[in-house]
Amino acid sequence: MANVVVCGAMGRMGRAILGVLQERPHGLLLSGAVETPGHSLLGQDAMEAVGAGASGVVVTSDFPSAIARADVAIDFTHAGSSVRHAGEAAAAGRPIVIGSTGLT
Repeated sequence: MANVVVCGAMGRMGRAILGVLQERPHGLLLSGAVETPGHSLLGQDAMEAVGAGASGVVVTSDFPSAIARADVAIDFTHAGSSVRHAGEAAAAGRPIVIGSTGLT
């Protein structure tokens, strides 16, 4: 199993990724769900927030802690956040897949 942290987890694409991880995990396990500071769902169970069963993974804004427990990050945030997450993932020695737009 590969542990995955999803950045932008409560957005449209993040929710879609969580749904796929729930329905067809393909050897992937949700280990972190990251959102912006102040997001209304911080502290909530990530899978319950998208209408699935409890996962024990709470939505956090602490990406460095989340990536430390993951094997890979999937980022669907905004360009600025994606660049910051890429640097933090590199510092942690973890790969990151970025699906955000607006990067040049």
